[in-house]
Amino acid sequence: MASPHHFALAMADDSVGGASLAGGSSEPSKTTEAMNEGLEDLQPTPATPESRTWGWRIFALAWGSMIVNPGSISSGAAILGLGLSVPEAVSAQALAALIMIVALVLNGWAGTKYGIPFPVFARSSFGGGGAHFCTLTRGAVAIMWLSFQMWQGVLGFHVALQVALGQERVVGWGRISADLDAVQLLLLLGFLTLHAVCVHLGPSRFKSMVKLVMPALVLSLIGVLIWAGTLSSFPEAMQAAEEEASPTFQSSTFVAWMAAVNSSISMWSTLVLNVCDLSRFSPRQK
Repeated sequence: MASPHHFALAMADDSVGGASLAGGSSEPSKTTEAMNEGLEDLQPTPATPESRTWGWRIFALAWGSMIVNPGSISSGAAILGLGLSVPEAVSAQALAALIMIVALVLNGWAGTKYGIPFPVFARSSFGGGGAHFCTLTRGAVAIMWLSFQMWQGVLGFHVALQVALGQERVVGWGRISADLDAVQLLLLLGFLTLHAVCVHLGPSRFKSMVKLVMPALVLSLIGVLIWAGTLSSFPEAMQAAEEEASPTFQSSTFVAWMAAVNSSISMWSTLVLNVCDLSRFSPRQK
């Protein structure tokens, strides 16, 4: 009987043109080797201490690094726009997080058990052609989400530069179009270059990156809280947020609360699909 690792290896080989357990020679041909070149990331991560080095601390740092972003912040503000109070909005986010945790743990099992990434895992449900479709559509969503995050970062840096240097000096570099100036374009290219470097380093280097990113995010959030505290006290800010939020959801509070839960889940639901891309670097699911 084939071991779990042999099963995973067969799925990976089949997804990139190799031999499967169903038949065929176990010796890779030159054609197969050529097809597999550059697709090493699809091979199962060996269940060895050298390859499975991610513990719960790394996953906690990774999760913290991912959730601190402009999308999460604007999502919280949008939930208040549904007419919910701050406690109701927080409870909706908490329930959504609990549901997400269950889904992430269940779908991350394949990565921990077999060491396979999402494109290979998708074959078990959708077959070869379906796996390609799932992978490409998941990539399209990731591109859209990353583009949104980068543009929000560009706008943030652009406003900060205007405050620090003056609007005329920043905009004076020239305009590309009515909605894009030269500084914004340079900032966007900088974000693209940084992310291209991260992608080139690969998921195995992600462990080192989150150790640097998370402390920087924590310090940044502390700085934002201190700055916000100089403008208004926390109770006053929460009360003002509830008073100024104009309800855009004409329904009962419960329906609005459920819409907030659904909104929070949908923002991170795509991560459930490919969480095995990260969980395969963990030796166990505890």
